Amino acid sequence: MYNTVDTGESQFDGTKYIRVSHMMCQNSVALELYQDSNQAGKGVVLVNAGTSSISNIDDGESLFLRVDDKRFSFSSFDLTTDHERLPFSYGSTISFSHKSYIVDESLIRSIASSDFVVARIRKLNNTYVEGICTPLSMKEYNSTQGKQFGDVSQKNLDIGNKGSAIYGFKKFVQLMDQTQW
Repeated sequence: MYNTVDTGESQFDGTKYIRVSHMMCQNSVALELYQDSNQAGKGVVLVNAGTSSISNIDDGESLFLRVDDKRFSFSSFDLTTDHERLPFSYGSTISFSHKSYIVDESLIRSIASSDFVVARIRKLNNTYVEGICTPLSMKEYNSTQGKQFGDVSQKNLDIGNKGSAIYGFKKFVQLMDQTQW
């Protein structure tokens, strides 16, 4: 399942939290958004961003977002890359190598209302992966994916587009607005 919502309250100290995980940008960049009472008070969101493969993410500026025609870059406060497997339905999993980034809440809101978003992760070996986080047209799909997966029908593309990360950003903004911190 993509763009999975999780909310709750800590039994330890009553801190409320919201999370949207399993956010994919063309199956190459994976994202997770998290905010709790403390972060909401500061107007920031914790973004776990990485690759859907086992890769080490670069130090310094390593997350780049293009939101419509504006570009943003972020440095992680993590010294090392975390590696884990994300569970999906029917027992399947994908790799998730990620670092954590602090992003201003206003940018998350801007992304949720944008028309075009691309995420790029710079890896430690001086290469990068990037993925479009908004639904693809057939023309965009063919230009970015080629014949890698064979012929894809518009119906199948529409089904795949339902998992676009942009819908996770929209859900997250709804959660921020609905949560009584």
